[in-house]
Amino acid sequence: MSRRKLEVDVLALQPYYVQAEIYELGKTTDDFNGVTLSVYDRERTICDCFKCRSRLDNELFSKALNAYADDTKKNLQNLSIYAKRLRVHKKVTELMEVLLNG
Repeated sequence: MSRRKLEVDVLALQPYYVQAEIYELGKTTDDFNGVTLSVYDRERTICDCFKCRSRLDNELFSKALNAYADDTKKNLQNLSIYAKRLRVHKKVTELMEVLLNG
């Protein structure tokens, strides 16, 4: 889609552009009050937090990591795969080792 088409001041959204080869990575669907929406899974969301860390509030970043570390549904294998594809593997590995082993 053209970036010019997204110049809408009505919505309080900030569009971000993703390369086509990683767009589908971690994409899933979920039901929200009877509406099926496409969303990214936990692992992709955590990797995106690392990619956009400079734009995130430190408290929000910490809460997201701690919530993921405590989550019983976490999939560390997918997290590692996604982190490699999104080029944040070293950062993810270092912080997750501290959270999971500390």
